[in-house]
Amino acid sequence: PVLAGVVLLAAVVRPADAQDPDRRRGLWFGLGLGQAWAEATCSVCFAQETSPAAQVSVGGTMSRRLLAGVEGTGWFKGGQADRSFLMVAAAGTFYPMPDLGLHVKAGLGQYWYVEEDPVIELSTQGLALQLGVGFDIPVTPGVSLAPFAGLVSTGAGNPTRLDKASGFKQPLFSDMTVKLFQFGLRVTLH
Repeated sequence: PVLAGVVLLAAVVRPADAQDPDRRRGLWFGLGLGQAWAEATCSVCFAQETSPAAQVSVGGTMSRRLLAGVEGTGWFKGGQADRSFLMVAAAGTFYPMPDLGLHVKAGLGQYWYVEEDPVIELSTQGLALQLGVGFDIPVTPGVSLAPFAGLVSTGAGNPTRLDKASGFKQPLFSDMTVKLFQFGLRVTLH
């Protein structure tokens, strides 16, 4: 359904909108929705899950080729054990050929990851790197849609295990890493 919507919108975009080299200017706001695959590993844990994910971003236009801003990425999977991931990053988006809409994105920020069931909570946090690619499809001079794909990879964090019944917290001396691959559709207001 998402791909069909993108193709339909691309077919109805007016050529004048697509050729406007200054459609990216001033402040901008973006909202992305899609699907994500997450993997968390440490010496005592391993989880792989897919679930919906969301992005919210805001920033400013530095030039025709460069946008800079702050982006939040969130992912949640419920079940026998709930898993959640949140990252807040400073990110830059570069358009190598601004008239075509193709862009690459890189960001660095803080992440939080939690796995919990009724008895135990396992959590970690630290620095993460974000990389992505997308393609802007102008809908109007101030609105564009962008199919995107991205990867978030965390540094090795030291997880903490919380026993919910006793409240006892125990650091696990194990490096925990989280990877999140996502794809979806983002709406940007320029």
